Amino acid sequence: LIGASSKQWYQRRVRGKLEEALDVITKLQLVPLTQDAISHRIQGFKSFSDELRRCVPDILIMVMSILNKMYRGASQNSTSFYGGQNKQAQQIRDQAKVVMRFAGMLPYSMPGDTHAQLSLLDAPMRY
Repeated sequence: LIGASSKQWYQRRVRGKLEEALDVITKLQLVPLTQDAISHRIQGFKSFSDELRRCVPDILIMVMSILNKMYRGASQNSTSFYGGQNKQAQQIRDQAKVVMRFAGMLPYSMPGDTHAQLSLLDAPMRY
């Protein structure tokens, strides 16, 4: 199941179908995109095989890259009259915050540059 779904996810990501790629990630239940899913995903992570755990840093970076691209598109498309961001951009920012929180809570030592890359992708959505 994971192999077939991850292939679908990659194909959609490459083709630029970012929302669909994010839907596949949600169905795989590897990375949370809502606050209330974090603890469930942390528990699930503990049951992952070592092979899958080693892939998680790359998956997190790809998910954050998708969110970053979606955010740029949403924030360029429209802003509110008073300079605030639209609801879609805010939702994407919230999802990025969840991914960052999840990455920080993982009981796994990720490669040193993973958090740096995640922060670089997250920074434009914060300010």
